[in-house]
Amino acid sequence: MRAGEETFLGSDWAVLCDRLERLLKRRSRRKHPAFSLLSLGIRDADHYYTALGEARWRRLLRQVGQCIQGSLRASDYVATLVTDSEFSPVMHGGRFFMLLEQPGGLLDVCNVAQRVRSAVGEASFTIDDQVFKFQPVIGIALPDASVVSGRQLIERAMQAEMLARKEKDEETVRLFDPEMQREAMRRIRLEAEIRKALQSDEFTVFFQPIVELASEEVVGCEGLVRWKHGQKGMVSPAEFIPLAEESGLIADIDRQVFGKTCKILSHWRQRRDFFVSLNVSVKEFGDRWSSMVVESFRSRDIRPENVHFELTESLFLGDTEQAIRFMKQVVAEGGSFAIDDFGTGFSCLSYLRRLPVKYLKIDKSFIDDLATDRRACELVDGVIQMGHRLGMEIVAEGVENVEQVELLKHLGCDCAQGFYYGRPAPVEECHWL
Repeated sequence: MRAGEETFLGSDWAVLCDRLERLLKRRSRRKHPAFSLLSLGIRDADHYYTALGEARWRRLLRQVGQCIQGSLRASDYVATLVTDSEFSPVMHGGRFFMLLEQPGGLLDVCNVAQRVRSAVGEASFTIDDQVFKFQPVIGIALPDASVVSGRQLIERAMQAEMLARKEKDEETVRLFDPEMQREAMRRIRLEAEIRKALQSDEFTVFFQPIVELASEEVVGCEGLVRWKHGQKGMVSPAEFIPLAEESGLIADIDRQVFGKTCKILSHWRQRRDFFVSLNVSVKEFGDRWSSMVVESFRSRDIRPENVHFELTESLFLGDTEQAIRFMKQVVAEGGSFAIDDFGTGFSCLSYLRRLPVKYLKIDKSFIDDLATDRRACELVDGVIQMGHRLGMEIVAEGVENVEQVELLKHLGCDCAQGFYYGRPAPVEECHWL
């Protein structure tokens, strides 16, 4: 499809593959590449897809495609992967490929990539009166002598793009290099190990105390997943959780964590006011999850009021009414909800007054600068006052020193959590219980 044509989604994937094969056969040994392939992805594409549904997400992708087309030459070719079942089953589309013929030198290719990235990143996309801003990332692959097929070039562009996606706010345009292949193989092996760990019951729960600031008493804790690998020992959550979320395995991990936490809670029944807070993945949240929780409340020897579930703001990006319905099913059985990392995700202020939420958890990024940044302090104060007026309790995350504790007390914050009070630990080492 030529840049500027209206028909976009899904019609030209086979054409792209065919053109790549023909260009590779005509490849010359001249200094500058005869062509290059760019892969553009959208950060948090899975969250958008889950929240909006396939039909609305595709409508947004069509707008993104038109924006890309407007940033390219008429001779450049654009294709999109509407469903990535062959290459990346969890992407749900949101990946665009740009084939640039006769692009000039590498600097010219990078300039085109930056121009497209800026165009998409600065544009606003509207659907059903909702306005969206996306964070695009781009991977670049050049047809050097080691490339033997169009599929290989596509995979290289995707690997570069996925690395840029992983690096969050650092690089937004990445050029493929051989190290990326090694990283891709590492991720494949790690995903296989996660699947094996689920079967071998290697995931466990560590607990971090949550302290009531007024009384300085531990009133609850957060249950956090940890992986005790059979050969490697403890594996950092930063290493396996992002991949588990990308692959969809986080839902299976969360279910194991919930089951193990319920067993521990059954031994804490005498502590009537003590709660455990658990994270719920956006991928897992839905009718199946709420039914599982309700059934567990009814069949296990636990107090539902002792279980809180933490959701991120991204959950309320799409069908908020459906999310509220699932939440109310759990609340009706006695469970509670908290908004985790409040202030860092997609704004849900317009719905906050209607959500059956008991707690707001202020993200650590605001607490870090509490004592040195006046604006951070004012933001925290504003969240506390707003939450209290809505009948919610406020938990400050990432508290690390006494100065932060005193400021939070002064601002009227209800509870705090962080290394100052204790690091996550297995239940047998939780001496604060």
